[in-house]
Amino acid sequence: MYESGYGRSSDVNERHIGRQAIVLDGTNVILFPERDDVHPGLAPLHDFWRGECEGLAPIPREMVDPVRLPAKLLPRFAIIEVLRDPLDFRYRLLGTNLTQFFGRDSTGMLFSEIPYPEPHGEGLKRYFSLVADGDAVVYRETTAAWANRDYVTIASMFVPGTSDGARTDLIFGAVISIK
Repeated sequence: MYESGYGRSSDVNERHIGRQAIVLDGTNVILFPERDDVHPGLAPLHDFWRGECEGLAPIPREMVDPVRLPAKLLPRFAIIEVLRDPLDFRYRLLGTNLTQFFGRDSTGMLFSEIPYPEPHGEGLKRYFSLVADGDAVVYRETTAAWANRDYVTIASMFVPGTSDGARTDLIFGAVISIK
C-alpha cells in the first residue's frame, strides 16, 4: 500500500528493500519503483510501464502512443528529449495541467533556457540525468521549489525512452500535485 515518502529521513526504509533508493538533494528517489511505492495518481503510469511496455527501460518510442496512455495521465504527461554534448533537455510535450502549474508553456524550450531558481535547477537536471544516463525509472516526492512553489508537494515518475532502440534519447513521465 502506498505511503508518502516525502519528509522522511534519508534512510532507506523497509518498503524499498529490493529496489534501490538514493538521496538526491535531500530527497528520497526510488529507482525502478514497485507499484506500491508510487502515489495512486501515478499508478496508471507505473501500470503502463510494467504492463504495456513490459517493464522495459528504455521504452521504445513507438510504444508511447497517446492513444495507449491512460486518459487521466495526458494532462500531466511530459515527453522530454535528451540532448548530448553538452547534456541538456528539450521539453517536447507538456500536458495542460503541467503548463498551468508552471505558469507557462515550455514546450519546445531547452531546460537550460528556463530560469529555474538555484539550487533547484541543478537538482532537477541531476534528477533527469538519472534517467538519461542511467536508463533508470525514477520516482520521487518533493516540494515544487524549482517552480517557485515550495508550498506544494508533487510526485513525479519518469521513464527512459529510445527512438533508435539503443541509447536513451527521450524521457517520458508525469507530475502530479499531492498536497
